[in-house]
This record gives sequence, structure tokens and C-alpha cells, in this order.
Amino acid sequence: MRILVVGAGISGLTLTLALQKRGIRAVLMDKSPEFDTPATAVHLPPNAVRVLALLGVEHQLRGMSQPVHRQIILDHEGLTLSSLSTDDIWNGVGACFNVPYGALRNLLRLALAIQQIRLNTEVVAVSSNGRVHYRDGGHEDFDLIVGADGPQSLVRRELFDRRPRHPGLMGWHFVAKDISGCGHDQILRVDNSGRSVLTSPLGSGRTYCYVEVDSTRVRVPQTGWQAMFAGFRYETALLLEQAENAYLAPDTGVIGTDWVRSQAVLIGDAAHPFPYGTLQGSAMAVEDALVLAETLMGASTLDAALVEYQKRRTKRVAWVAGQDQRERRFRTNPNRSRTKSAHRRAARVFAAYAQLHDMP
Repeated sequence: MRILVVGAGISGLTLTLALQKRGIRAVLMDKSPEFDTPATAVHLPPNAVRVLALLGVEHQLRGMSQPVHRQIILDHEGLTLSSLSTDDIWNGVGACFNVPYGALRNLLRLALAIQQIRLNTEVVAVSSNGRVHYRDGGHEDFDLIVGADGPQSLVRRELFDRRPRHPGLMGWHFVAKDISGCGHDQILRVDNSGRSVLTSPLGSGRTYCYVEVDSTRVRVPQTGWQAMFAGFRYETALLLEQAENAYLAPDTGVIGTDWVRSQAVLIGDAAHPFPYGTLQGSAMAVEDALVLAETLMGASTLDAALVEYQKRRTKRVAWVAGQDQRERRFRTNPNRSRTKSAHRRAARVFAAYAQLHDMP
């Protein structure tokens, strides 16, 4: 079987490695000439780490990552709304880690056979019969095309006729010096007007910052967007002073859970992009990759494998999407009611994440 994986992000690299571990060769293709990455980071909850452990890279991963011991929510004035131990949330499943995005990509890349990767090769069209067309005018035929090409997926646009929707969330990503001294705490600061600042420790005195605005509630200026956070405590201003080269990425979503065609399948952000603040986007991507590799290995036909993949992933991904919406409603409640609900929220989180304790 000839398999093409379009997109050398986390989901595409993980799938190619998972197939390689099973003796199945796939071609991994990306339009970028090199493995350059923006200054972003990846949060890996235990359900993501255990997938990477199965692929044999956990030891190296732990050496380049920072463990997260607590997940804390503060209001914009510094009042604690929620403080949860990650050990309690995951109840022995494993530890949470933060890792630079580029470091994780390189780790997965180095585990692959070099002949499987084709960089600087742009797919411009995809046909339902498995033929792909390249920017240089050439074409090639495959038995299966895997769209792992992110929220703006060409494979999804060409074969699934679905474009991403923009829920109005604008997110800026950057790495800054850690000014909080909370080396193992992931802290989300929120106000009641759709603004939030998430800081995630990276170790070595660095912290990854994800700053989000709900543009349906707040007018986002063309320049000087940092001024929108003037009402937050002083440490937020100190972080935002380091955001000169912030990477802007409008959050996207895709309606529907139809990820399969006769010779094509979507995984990761191409199938179901989640905002960084969900903290399950990377986990869903690597779980997609593992499940697809398992079904391709175990099913008698390609059609049966894709049907099984869709069946195994639909309920779990839908639950994460629903959990994200519930968390957002909590974060955007007025401060008074939000404080009253903090303890109830903590109890719900402990119970809810049991949904993800089992293998996908």
C-alpha cells in the first residue's frame, strides 16, 4: 500500500513513525524547505505522553521537557479561581509536560528513516482516486492520502468540501523570560471580557505565553494589541513587553466529524483544530496517529480500517470539544459568579478527565 502523509507537523510525524514501527512505509511530505518552526510550545498531557512512549521516544522527550505540577486559574487582579494538581486530575495515568514545538518535531523527525521525508514539495491538488498534483507540475498516485496539514488543510478543502470556521478567537504565541518563579505551574489569567493570558513553564528560566482575545467581544487593534491587557496585574505587562515577535494565529474550528473518504483520511488539526488553551490539541493529534496506524495494521481492507478509525475517534474528540466549551463558559463568567463556581468546577474537572484515562 502506498501511503502519503501531507504535512510534517506533530500529527504527520507521529503517524509516519507509528507506521514505521509496524513495518508500514509512508511518504511524509511538507511544502517547507526546512524544519523551521515558530517560537511556540506544546502541552503534552499524560494521554499524549503515553502515545509517544509507545513509539519509543519518551526518554528523550523527558530530557527536553518541563513537567507541570499544577494548573491554576487567576482572575485579572490575581484572585485564585481554581488550583488543581495534575496528579489528582490524571489519577496515576502519568505526568504533564511542556516542550518547545521545534524540539518535539525534531525528536520525531530523527526517529524516522530519512528517505521517508520529502521537504520543499508542495501539494496543490488532490483527487478522490488518490492522485496528487505538485507545484512543479508533476503528479503521483497513492492508495491512501492522509491530511495532516493543519487547520487550513488543502486535503480537507479538496476532498471534504469543508473550510475552517473562525469562532472569533485571536491568539498570540511567544516565549518570554519567566518572571513568576512558578517553575512547574501552568497559570491562566482571565478577565470577564474575553481576554486571557496562559503561561506554561519551559525550564531554563523561560515560559511559553499564549495570549487570547475573543474578538466578538473586544475590538482588536491593528497595532499595540498589548494595551488591551492594561487591566491585568503588573506581571502580565512585564510578560507582554517581551512580545515584540509574537506569532499571531487566529483560532479555527471545523464543523463535523466526517474525517474519512474512500482513499483519504484527516488527522490532527486538519480534522479537528483546537485552541491552545484547550490543552488537549496535541494529545488528540497523536492519539489520531496511533489509532490510524493500529487500524491500518489490523483491518483486512483499507475501507474497513478507515471505518474503524472514524468509529474509535468520534466520541472521544467530541467529548474534548464539549469540555473546551464548558471551560470557556466558566472563564468568561462575571467575576463574582465565577468565584462561587470555582470549587464546583474543580470537582467536575477531576471527574471529567476520567473520560481520557483509558487508551483511545
